[in-house]
Amino acid sequence: MRKKEIKRIIKSEFDQHIPERLETSGFGLRQSINPSTNRRLSLQFKYGLSLASFIIIFIAAAMFLYEPASQQVPTQPYTFKADNEVVSFSAMSTTSLLSYTESQNLLTQVTKLSMTQSQANSIVDYVEPYLKLSERFLSQENGFLITELESDLIEYTNKTEFETVDALANSIRYIMYYNIVNQEIENEEETYEMKGILIHGNKTYQFDGSKEIEIDEEVFEFTAYIDDNNYVSSKYKVEEAETKFEFKTIVNGVLTEESIIEIEIENDEKEIVLEFIKDNNFGTYKFKYETKDGMTILSIDFDVETDGLEQKGEIEVYVIVDEITLETSYKLIVDTDDDEVYEYRRDRDDDDDDEEDEEDSEDEEDSEDEEDSEDEEDKEDDL
Repeated sequence: MRKKEIKRIIKSEFDQHIPERLETSGFGLRQSINPSTNRRLSLQFKYGLSLASFIIIFIAAAMFLYEPASQQVPTQPYTFKADNEVVSFSAMSTTSLLSYTESQNLLTQVTKLSMTQSQANSIVDYVEPYLKLSERFLSQENGFLITELESDLIEYTNKTEFETVDALANSIRYIMYYNIVNQEIENEEETYEMKGILIHGNKTYQFDGSKEIEIDEEVFEFTAYIDDNNYVSSKYKVEEAETKFEFKTIVNGVLTEESIIEIEIENDEKEIVLEFIKDNNFGTYKFKYETKDGMTILSIDFDVETDGLEQKGEIEVYVIVDEITLETSYKLIVDTDDDEVYEYRRDRDDDDDDEEDEEDSEDEEDSEDEEDSEDEEDKEDDL
């Protein structure tokens, strides 16, 4: 007997024992409101809609993450045109930090702050040493006005003056006297060492510097001293795609702070990106000038971790001038991502500025005395 015939016999036997309509009344079952075919279609529709939504979100996220480069704001490293610009920035920045460190060692002020306020205060404390540095470098489009002069000090063969401006458009001048030693030129690459003094206002600092060519990079080191146990050193590196300054602050022979500064160009404007490490605290500050309510202010984005607490936000820095005393100060408004807002005042005038003001006033007094004496002589001649 063939297989087909056997299957047909078995099927006919099954058909005889299976009723055409199954009586379910005795089972206690209820009829479904929606047919099973509709339920199946509904599930398919839901899953299809979820899949479509996922695909749309995925495509939108991909378009956002991989936005064409033409729509993104390009950032490129700032490049110094010559060695004297590197030396000028190194001298200005190290002496700015050194002057701040020197003034802080003389302070004995003690303030009581709440824990939350103390955290915000620490953000200001870490950024404060770099305010003048950023102000004086970002204010002037070309950085520095540098003039090479003939030395009027017999012990030094070179003299350089460089000027910049601050946020109030006041001219800030530095004078360097120095000697070049151990100079070598090989394959158009120059290396040298330099030693001298740097004068700013009534302050004079000893300094030494050197330029070396290492593998695929140029390194310039500069150190300004209060004495052998108190100084600030900087190291300028030029690598393939970045330029940066590394700073170390030494107080009483102990390394107290390390920081890295990168100067960048965004939208044809200079920015300073600062990374610092001090004790167990660290963070990043980004300095740039912005216009707000018709005023040019120093804007600082920060992302720091101090005393174990991570904080992000923005600082707006204003220069305030007292109308009576003409003394200046910084007003800093700290706005954290936690919607906490704090306002601080910090001294801006230093001994150098005060000394320059005193020299200007002395010059005015001398000129007035000379005019008075000339008037008296004229009166005597008339008599």
